[in-house]
Amino acid sequence: MGLRRDDAQRISEGRFTRVEADVDRLQGAIVPRGEHDAHWADQRSRHTEIQRQVDDLRGRMEGIYSPKDQIQSMQRHIEDLEASRARGR
Repeated sequence: MGLRRDDAQRISEGRFTRVEADVDRLQGAIVPRGEHDAHWADQRSRHTEIQRQVDDLRGRMEGIYSPKDQIQSMQRHIEDLEASRARGR
């Protein structure tokens, strides 16, 4: 029992309509290249600014408390502990 020609035509038209709707939906979701370029340029700009801030903070922090200062602080702490221990004897 085959489909009548008009039934087959109606099924084909229905499929075609669904395909057209899918194509329209996909085309509506496509973001133009220019918008991508603008977004990427904005991200690069923000990344550059954040990197500059990080570099600036590193530069300021290095001068505040260097490894030499840390070692001297620990040495003073050790000396204080040893002096305290010697007085306790």
